[in-house]
Amino acid sequence: MGIVRGTMASMPKRPVPVELVPARPTELSRGAVNVSGTDLDLLYEAWDGGLGERTRKAYDANLTAFGRWLVAEGRAQVSGARDVVVWMLAQGKLGAEAALLSYLNSLLKRGLAPSTARCYRAAMRSAMEKCEDMALSTWRVKAKMSRGVERGKRRQTEGPSFKEFGAMIQVAAAQWQPKAARDVAMLRLMADLRVRESEICKLNRNDYGSGTIFLKLKGHSEGVSLAVPRGVQECLRAYLDQRGEIDPDKPLFASCDVAEKGSGRLTRFGLYRIVKELGEKAGLAKPVSPHRLLHTASTALADAGVSTDRLQWWGRWEKADTAHEYTDSKKRVAEQCANQLDEMTTEMLKELEPGAK
Repeated sequence: MGIVRGTMASMPKRPVPVELVPARPTELSRGAVNVSGTDLDLLYEAWDGGLGERTRKAYDANLTAFGRWLVAEGRAQVSGARDVVVWMLAQGKLGAEAALLSYLNSLLKRGLAPSTARCYRAAMRSAMEKCEDMALSTWRVKAKMSRGVERGKRRQTEGPSFKEFGAMIQVAAAQWQPKAARDVAMLRLMADLRVRESEICKLNRNDYGSGTIFLKLKGHSEGVSLAVPRGVQECLRAYLDQRGEIDPDKPLFASCDVAEKGSGRLTRFGLYRIVKELGEKAGLAKPVSPHRLLHTASTALADAGVSTDRLQWWGRWEKADTAHEYTDSKKRVAEQCANQLDEMTTEMLKELEPGAK
């Protein structure tokens, strides 16, 4: 094998000279990297194993797009995600940071949203972190952009109120069976256990039993078992009684299609449509989606005084910042202050009324 060597000091627009030199196992410096085909195979095997299927495909597509930009800009001759990783390793930390930042800026100039640029960056960050973990490099890329781009829009944490959610459950319970029992059980799972729409649709019959439910987590290869509250167990029992005997490998939540078309498994689009229609029938002003229902449950717990740590554990979030968005929402604090001032003003006006003691 050889070592790919190139210079990136001034980030030229013309193709970078590439020189193949005899590999030296100890050499790992800026402009030189010793990566064998076996190392790349091990790298990708380890990298792929830690990512969910959808995330892996998205990251691979993002790295490939970065490679096409490098070719179009005349910076390198690469084809595919693996070539991009090797090329980045060969540039060293400074060159890799500069190249990635130039690419991200080009995305923003094309009118792409900052969140999209951050997604492209996440793919390269993930790949280079795995390189460091496997001792193929001694550095990682950060490629921090401007403050406005980094912060982006504030996370939306608004959903239907808890009373509006209750109205949706009442509407769902008034439907025909087994659709009524199914929809109520799904609503309770989303609210009480914060089960995401993709996790709802992946559930099989053998994933639920003995008061626990096994979730295949979004973006992860592993799953988690959660204890199901008594009220949710009763809803699931009512639904299963309506369905009758189900094979273990069959979907827990099936589509209630009179024509019996398709595989029988409820899809994400089907779940979205169900929740949206329930919100409309309940008279909610804003459209409702499964994700907005997750906000409803999280907000209700935050309003009840649940701490950030407990909320993070319940929501299964990796970062506490996500839970902090609910427990320390600026809008919620403003509403609380406004309500307190309203009470103070009302009390003051009562004291100023004629005849008041």
